[in-house]
Amino acid sequence: MLLRCICQAWVSRRNSMRKGVYISDFQELELPEDGDIAAAAVAAAVLPGGRRLVQDDVLGLPAQRLVQARTQQMDGQEMLYLEFPSETVTRSGYNIRRKNFAAAAVKHGKLYTITASARSDQFNEEKKQLLQHIIGSFRLR
Repeated sequence: MLLRCICQAWVSRRNSMRKGVYISDFQELELPEDGDIAAAAVAAAVLPGGRRLVQDDVLGLPAQRLVQARTQQMDGQEMLYLEFPSETVTRSGYNIRRKNFAAAAVKHGKLYTITASARSDQFNEEKKQLLQHIIGSFRLR
C-alpha cells in the first residue's frame, strides 16, 4: 500500500490517479468567524488553499448532511473527528470520489486539522481502519 504524506500547510496538488492512501497535514487555520469548526476542517481538506487553487479541477464541498462528526476528549483536549465524502471533477472530465477522515482541535486560538483519504474505488475495510488509526493518533501538545 502506497502512503504519501505532505507536511506543509495548505498544499494544493493535482488530483492524479494515484493509488493507495493520500494524507495531507494542514497545520493551522484561523478560527472561523461563525464558530463552525467542522465546516472549516472539511473546507481545509476538500478545498486546500482556501479555494485559491492553481489547477483546473473542480472541487466541491460535501452536503452538510453527509458529514459525520463526533467529539471526544483525548489527553485533556477536545478532538472533533469527521468522516465525509468528496468529489473532484478533473479538467479531463473524470469524477474522482474520495472517502475522507479528519481530526480537528483548537489550541491557542488556532484550528489544527489532519486529513487522510482514499479513493472510493480503492476503499475497503483495511484502508478504513488505517485511516481511522492515522486520524486517531493526532494530538496537540
